[in-house]
Amino acid sequence: MTNMYHSNESNNILFDLRHQVEQEALNLRKEMEGIKVGYEQLDLKNRTAKEELNELGGKLCLLQGRARVKKNQINQKRNDIRVMRWKSFEIQQENDALKSQLLTIEKQGVNVADIRRRYNLQND
Repeated sequence: MTNMYHSNESNNILFDLRHQVEQEALNLRKEMEGIKVGYEQLDLKNRTAKEELNELGGKLCLLQGRARVKKNQINQKRNDIRVMRWKSFEIQQENDALKSQLLTIEKQGVNVADIRRRYNLQND
């Protein structure tokens, strides 16, 4: 009987060990499945973040291009204003020179009003 009892006891220990190993394996499978699901979720978030980053990068490039175009337009307008100011200055200089010449002619005794009437020029 002791032999049979010993055999039953060994079987129980083996059964318990087998059951324990199966439980550990089941727990590990569940844990691995959880890790896999977590990894897949992280991977999806990562891909989504990369797509968003690429989209934002494209928008940034577009905005930088538009800013460059606007900057060039502003610089061109500044240059146009400079040119117009210079032309205005030159015209003013010519106007002053002509007025000086008219004064010189009047001092020499020439009647400028008669010349204007003769050629239908208006007084500015």
